[in-house]
Amino acid sequence: MNYGPSPNTRYPIPEQTRLVYLKTIIQNPNIIVGGNPAQEIRKLFEDSIVEELLNIRWWDWEIEKITRHLTAICGGDIEALRQALDSE
Repeated sequence: MNYGPSPNTRYPIPEQTRLVYLKTIIQNPNIIVGGNPAQEIRKLFEDSIVEELLNIRWWDWEIEKITRHLTAICGGDIEALRQALDSE
């Protein structure tokens, strides 16, 4: 699966054949949609968790910092990620 820049978004999204992107979907990468026409099925995360992750932005860290905190990233430990952000 290829990932590439998407219009009107800060995040790469999968590029698939015959996939239609709607403006509301592009602006909210936290939802799962399906059907034709596409309808929201559910959210991936609670809004509070999404906001925390967007504030922490671990994907912009240096690779060494990501490696040091990989357990917290893979485990979804928001508190540990927050502490890692504040400590370095």
